[in-house]
Amino acid sequence: MVRRTLVALALMAAAVVLGLDSREDAGPTAGESAAVTRSAETRVGRVRGTEAYIAVLYDGRRLRAYACDGSARRPPTVAEWFEADWDGRAPVTMVSGGVRLRVVRLDPDGRIRGRFDGHRFTATPATGPAGLDVRDGARWIRLADGSVRGAMVPTRPRKCRFVQLTGPNGTVEWVSVCG
Repeated sequence: MVRRTLVALALMAAAVVLGLDSREDAGPTAGESAAVTRSAETRVGRVRGTEAYIAVLYDGRRLRAYACDGSARRPPTVAEWFEADWDGRAPVTMVSGGVRLRVVRLDPDGRIRGRFDGHRFTATPATGPAGLDVRDGARWIRLADGSVRGAMVPTRPRKCRFVQLTGPNGTVEWVSVCG
């Protein structure tokens, strides 16, 4: 029974893995997202000199940003949210998780420019499939070219094994240990 369950889980995981795009930065497809932030207030871009992407949401008063460098094949080394009031003119600096985000200016064409942990970025208004997607605890930034960075939910099951435990009164119990 246990073996059949493990085989079924392995087959489901293989189907999910094989269904992924072969590109390293492939993530969920455009139709998979349940809560997608794509509006005139959303801007996305690459952080120069890093693997990170940035999504900036600005409504004319409140600035929210998410930066992440994770992919479907690599867990993120940075996945941080930033938030502050901003007038759109004076530079604003925010710190989250020991990482510094400095938003310098809002261009007339809607681009937001700044520095993420010392690296320059330009976030342009999101068009087409671009935007910030959030679903089932996973967050990812999709650029207009379809490339993705984010804190993905792992598609492979954790490795588990069964261990036999003997209690102080001699009772034997099997438990699943996952690592």
